[in-house]
Amino acid sequence: MWGDSQEEAHLFPMGWEKIIWDVAVEYNLDETKMAYVRVATGYRGGGPQNWIAAAVPISPEVKEETLVNYEVGLKGSILDQRLWFTTGAFYSPYDGFQLDMNQPYPEGVDIPITDSDPLLSYIANIDGTEIWGGEVEFTFRPSERWMFSGSYIYMDSSLGENASVTRGDPDPQRQDWYVLWWPPVGHNGANVPGDVLVISDVPRDPITNEFLTEDPITGEPIKPLTRADSLAKSIEANLPCKGRTGSGIQWPCWGQLETVMPTDKTGNSLAMQPNHKWSLTASYTLPMPNPGMSSLDLGNLQFLTTYSYTGKRHPYIANEPSHEMPGYGELSVRASWWSPTGRWSGTVWVSNALNDINLVSYTPGTTAGNNPGTQPDSTAMLSNPRRIGLTLRYRYGS
Repeated sequence: MWGDSQEEAHLFPMGWEKIIWDVAVEYNLDETKMAYVRVATGYRGGGPQNWIAAAVPISPEVKEETLVNYEVGLKGSILDQRLWFTTGAFYSPYDGFQLDMNQPYPEGVDIPITDSDPLLSYIANIDGTEIWGGEVEFTFRPSERWMFSGSYIYMDSSLGENASVTRGDPDPQRQDWYVLWWPPVGHNGANVPGDVLVISDVPRDPITNEFLTEDPITGEPIKPLTRADSLAKSIEANLPCKGRTGSGIQWPCWGQLETVMPTDKTGNSLAMQPNHKWSLTASYTLPMPNPGMSSLDLGNLQFLTTYSYTGKRHPYIANEPSHEMPGYGELSVRASWWSPTGRWSGTVWVSNALNDINLVSYTPGTTAGNNPGTQPDSTAMLSNPRRIGLTLRYRYGS
């Protein structure tokens, strides 16, 4: 959508298409091991920009996001095929990484003279973003009944060139900012200290609320001015808002605000990306005990335990140390039975068996514009408590 308001927004036809491909070369080292090299592309379509007033001359279209993934690895088995493994390393550079943040206006775009801060919330395409890492998976069967498996993933990333506001920054960088204020509609044009003034993208008559097309004092047509020209003109005319009173249509005045400034995020890790993540599983399977009735097959039992761990993460790209989310682990256990025919099965399970409550996601409070520091609107999501359940299944057909 694009327009002076959401009601007046225009619809622009948009469309994206891309051919993606995947090429792999495999080489058998011997009968049980294989090396591979893989190159694949990824694609995320563009979309409409966040709603922005038509006075802001930036494109209504968010450009597409693409990546190329380079991967090398080794797969196979050893110990008479009792130990199966997969290893790999990857590197993925992005073009046009899509990032929705409160950030400076795009280069070359003049900031509207009525904006209360030099920032704009929009989706930018950030080049130079990279992800890399490696992973290992294994399954080990030392006997018919025992099975062990596990995985480990290491991942890191680097954001391309970007500067944006840090949400909930405990020590934000601030600077003075000047903004053009107009008399509040219906107030007969008076700017009395203590009044709540209304910011408007386009000058309006405070009585009729119609757009002004000419200077109410000189009668000259109103022409768009750059922020620098408007500021210089208001300062030259000595028109600060503070202390102004009067009635009727008045020239706008300049107000001085303190605004939070963006900080450099280039090279930071991407949001919600742990460097380390791993899991281990152990299971034991045995025939259903059947004392005194050895000829009757009652099926099989399996006992399984899994422990998984997710490392420290940053809730978003600012990587503010005080917002870092701690790593956490979770233990789950289950006991399963299935009939000799496989038609019937049942599982008793316990998730988060230790009942550890951990921080799964976190969104810091806002620190933007002329807001005085961290706002009390932080949100968080916690892990589920211990849960115990029973699952029964019956499979139809042969």
